[in-house]
Amino acid sequence: RTYINPLIKNVALGPPELQRKVLELWHTVGRSVGVSEQLGLAEFMKAPAFLRHLRRSRQEYQTLRDIVLETLRAEAPGRYRISGEHAGFHLILWLSPDQDENMLIHEAEQQGVVLQPLRHCCREIKLAPAIVLGFAALTRAQAKYAARKLGQLLLPTHR
Repeated sequence: RTYINPLIKNVALGPPELQRKVLELWHTVGRSVGVSEQLGLAEFMKAPAFLRHLRRSRQEYQTLRDIVLETLRAEAPGRYRISGEHAGFHLILWLSPDQDENMLIHEAEQQGVVLQPLRHCCREIKLAPAIVLGFAALTRAQAKYAARKLGQLLLPTHR
């Protein structure tokens, strides 16, 4: 531990608070990634298997996104607006003006679905009520279940 502190402090990491957090993490983990692991990963990334892995992963994430979008479309048509659906592992679900973001988050939690409001990602800008929907860590069944529950909660008849 003591030999690493001078090394970390000499690296320009930003504000002292960030340096402290990096040091805490370093001490918790106990070491950096070893050279042999880095070399192994570099070799894997050069091989055709890596491209196949990326292709399969991309297809699976697109399938998950499509499951979420199709299920929401079937459950609650016209009750939201989507943006960012082509951007990766998340998309933004913008609520209609008559929906209460806090109530939706609470009711979803009661149904076993955790929602992240977009406002938690913004410090200086006040945006219209919206939810960040992540799907990369879900199975297909979980994505369908969560989207179905969310769609049901978006309906005015639910209130």
